[in-house]
Amino acid sequence: MCDVEFGPTVAGVFLERLSRFHVRVAVGDETVLAHLPNSGRLHELLVPGAAVRLARRERPGRLTAFDLVLVARPGSSATAGAVAPGSEWRAEAVDRAKAAATGEDLAQDSAREVRRAGAVDRAEPAPSESPQPRPTIAWAAVDARLPPRIVAAAAARGAIPCLDGYELVAREPRLGGGRADLLVRGPGGLALVETKSITLVEDGVALFPDSPTSRGARHLAELAARRDLRRLVVFVVQRDDARVVRPNTPADPVFGAAFRRALEAGVEVLGLRCRADEAGIRVLDTVPVETYDPAAAVAPLPDHLRPGLRLLVVGLNPGHYSAWHRSYFARPGNRFWPAMRAAGIVPPTAGPGSEAWLCRTRRIGFTDVVKRPTRSIDELDPAEWAAGAERVRQLVARFRPGAVAFVGLRGARAVLGPGIEPGPQSGSLGGVPVFVLPSTSGRQAAYRPREIVAAAREFARWLTRLDRSEGARNTQDGEENYSTS
Repeated sequence: MCDVEFGPTVAGVFLERLSRFHVRVAVGDETVLAHLPNSGRLHELLVPGAAVRLARRERPGRLTAFDLVLVARPGSSATAGAVAPGSEWRAEAVDRAKAAATGEDLAQDSAREVRRAGAVDRAEPAPSESPQPRPTIAWAAVDARLPPRIVAAAAARGAIPCLDGYELVAREPRLGGGRADLLVRGPGGLALVETKSITLVEDGVALFPDSPTSRGARHLAELAARRDLRRLVVFVVQRDDARVVRPNTPADPVFGAAFRRALEAGVEVLGLRCRADEAGIRVLDTVPVETYDPAAAVAPLPDHLRPGLRLLVVGLNPGHYSAWHRSYFARPGNRFWPAMRAAGIVPPTAGPGSEAWLCRTRRIGFTDVVKRPTRSIDELDPAEWAAGAERVRQLVARFRPGAVAFVGLRGARAVLGPGIEPGPQSGSLGGVPVFVLPSTSGRQAAYRPREIVAAAREFARWLTRLDRSEGARNTQDGEENYSTS
């Protein structure tokens, strides 16, 4: 039984996001426009080729006939994977997602075979004669309007222990200059409930928000100012792979600060883990909400690597704060992301947490010389630097990025040798051009913010020249190949 039902849905394949609230989806042989009821970035979910479910929502005056309600999670058997617009493999990736979403076996689809043969001449294995089982799809619900309804329904059936015995009094009660989501009454008197929708989960950590939200910070401030009744913020994770909820302070420092002040003012916080399927969504259980703990054990940051990278960014090693938040260069005061945005190397919206999206869409990869997180770089010993340097060399040899950028002299010198200074390097790393940026940490005093931005802009110009020279070589090679054919 669902806490909220979607109604009838149809299978589709995500193609592209056209605007903040509109997406293009393939449904059968047609392409339809659908409403996306979520203003978040959703970079980790809205991947071209991902299986989706659409709910029909037709009414007079509405621009679209569908809402996008479900997206196959990364790694799901129904996610075709990252497909760059214009890729010759796009058609096949979409077909794979269609097959997974509908249970159809498209291996014998002659149209697909024609498209594939036109892209690359390779052998196709004979299709199996035995029926193929329909793949299991791990869904994430993306309708950000649902959490108030989910919480009200789950509380009514006793699935939220801290609201046991509470009854709904009103929806959208007034709160400051706006409105909260729910007003409930129970053994403790009246309580204001504000809900937040989470779709971003990394390694079991649910993060809110996935992009700056002035509205979210304002709601927390207004809840903190109310001292006459109980106040509760419920983070609704609309997928079932979360074990903990954390405020995504690197993505929105203003929200992170408002969250801390709200806790100090006595606002309660709660996480709910949900399971979504084609029928609807249901609360499974509660999960803890954590704030940054300097004493907590942390894991190394994941590498973001793939073939065909335009650029590989190599940091020193993860700081404890960055590792806890699962993002590169995440500590407040680190100048890496502001400098990269100012230089035009990454889009204006990019920041901590954008690494996987940048790797997939902009071909910018991320790793560190040493993977072990520390509170101070002085905790690393020479053996770790040596092992990390060899690891970086092997990664460059394996993935062959177009360029490598070291952030910080200590890491660059560990890999390239002593005497390295910031700027473009005369030598290469296994034949790959190298640029060295100064450390962007807010704790270093050797380089001021404007000097870091200036170095980033020099790096951007160098990278552009490198791209142009690579393009010229590719054009020349193509002409030579054509002339000899």
